[in-house]
Amino acid sequence: MAPALLLVAAAGPAMHLLSLSRQGIAFLWGDYGAVGLHYGLLALSGICAAALIAKRTAMPVMRGLAVIAFAANLVAIGYGARAWRAQAEMQLQTLSVAPVEAPYGILIAPVTNEGDALATATDVRDEIDALLRGSGLDATIETRLVAPIPSEAQAQAMAARLGAQVVVWGIDRGLDASIIEYHVLSLGANDPDMALTPAALLLLAGSEVSFSMREVPALGEATAQAKEILPLMAAGHAAMVSGDALQAGGYYSAVLGVNGLSSECEGAVKRLLGMSLLRAGRPDMAAQQYGGDAALGAQGDAGLGLASYFRGDLAAAATYLARAIEQDPYDAMAYLTWAAVSIDQQQPPRAIGAATRAVALAPDWAPAYAMLGLAYELESNITAAVRAYENCAERAGHLQGLADASSARASAIVDVPPTPVPTLTPWPTPTPTAVPTEGVYRVQSGDTLQRIADKLGVDMKVLIELNRIDDPNSLVVGQYLILPEEP
Repeated sequence: MAPALLLVAAAGPAMHLLSLSRQGIAFLWGDYGAVGLHYGLLALSGICAAALIAKRTAMPVMRGLAVIAFAANLVAIGYGARAWRAQAEMQLQTLSVAPVEAPYGILIAPVTNEGDALATATDVRDEIDALLRGSGLDATIETRLVAPIPSEAQAQAMAARLGAQVVVWGIDRGLDASIIEYHVLSLGANDPDMALTPAALLLLAGSEVSFSMREVPALGEATAQAKEILPLMAAGHAAMVSGDALQAGGYYSAVLGVNGLSSECEGAVKRLLGMSLLRAGRPDMAAQQYGGDAALGAQGDAGLGLASYFRGDLAAAATYLARAIEQDPYDAMAYLTWAAVSIDQQQPPRAIGAATRAVALAPDWAPAYAMLGLAYELESNITAAVRAYENCAERAGHLQGLADASSARASAIVDVPPTPVPTLTPWPTPTPTAVPTEGVYRVQSGDTLQRIADKLGVDMKVLIELNRIDDPNSLVVGQYLILPEEP
């Protein structure tokens, strides 16, 4: 009995400190059920330690270890509370800050409240300001230092509250030799006069991006690299959302010239450079960028599909996209482009299927819902199209132009329903037959993953793997699930 109590007593603080060392306080912003379970186990471990201490029949060694475990519980709780309090104070300071006054804003958050992290964030901000002044963008883009940000959800929430479109933030993922994971997030380019067309939606979707890189500050050299790359990426994202795509491409090109850039970062930057060229109206140059590196794999083929679409070569676009989806059936952007190609080819079933899969893979992605609405319009399914446009407007966030265009389109098709497109002979282009899916299922109230699997006659493990579900108990009403093809 005593060894079991000691094991539970030691498990709580060990788990707590491990979570803090790996995620910082980001895990405290996660699912409330998981956090409750986490602290429930911590409380149970403290109770077990106290019970073992009070157990007079226990051996002195066991009681001594129980005292250590109880003290570890207090230290773990105190450490978490201290980190949370510091974060909360910074968040309160940020809440008192007025939104950015310039048309566009960049938020820069230190990794922690420690002096070194604050100094790094200040250096990054100063370099961003210098880049913006050098390109003449400083009059329309404002930078702002904010509190540390523990998760992408918090980054998006803070950007929305302060009226910013780009966020630079990081998380300490290490322990003794810290591993810092930096992110530069772009929430997308808002066009007040947006036209709801497949091409416009693709360009908008391409401006919603997140760049990530890791560094080990203990090595010294990596810190200097991060200070060089982060300002260029932030300035590039800001130029992209402000409409200066060529300037954005210049910043992305500069990142590619940084020594020691990892292959993963290099691939991500090349894709961004290709998108900036597409937004600048140069699909020919974008195709060179996407096709110039075989290491890009599925992402390169998806980019070539995009470039071919904007060059007006729908057959080539379909070929590249089929190949991209065959290699990576979880690329929402590839499906979105496939839907755009299918809409222009006037293939309603294929357009609806591709757009639906994009929604299933990215259920909060507003452009995917707008594309789905356009696809439903092809077959004059007014009810489904209106619902898709309403979902788009609901998720558009700061993309007010997209929200307004979607709402206006929903009203317009009710007043003047579109004429159904007749079924055409399919184009002689390959289809992504390697994608192991045949449709989607929308989660209803009361659904569980097991209930859905039983209802549809599929293996729950296959559903988990196909949809990359981390927690089978975290389904959300309205969420789309990709279904496996029938055997």
